[in-house]
Amino acid sequence: MTIIRCKECGLRQFASRPTCRRCRGDLGLFIIEIPLRSNPRVTSTGEKLPAIRIGAALRTLRVQQGLSQSSVAVNAQIERSSLSRIELDHASPSFDTTTRLLRVLGVDSLLFRMRESASRRTN
Repeated sequence: MTIIRCKECGLRQFASRPTCRRCRGDLGLFIIEIPLRSNPRVTSTGEKLPAIRIGAALRTLRVQQGLSQSSVAVNAQIERSSLSRIELDHASPSFDTTTRLLRVLGVDSLLFRMRESASRRTN
């Protein structure tokens, strides 16, 4: 787990929320939930797409920053139509493409938090 120091009060804390626990100051973090599909999708060529829906999260980041698909695509060195398919979850980007897109969108680190779904819990 990543530890971050608040710039306002100096409290060291886990990077699990966008604001400081003590002073509620902005920690400069984006926390975006990336939903999982219940079933992996199969493309027309028979290729299985992963159950992670990263396209919606990428689109949310891009829109929050007021960037166009064209500008993000040019800076990430991909076609605009490819970015559109990724954002609609019609295509699954490679790890290299995903990291380039995240860099263009100003993301320098990722934090994944896994939560067991209520339907799978046993008491």
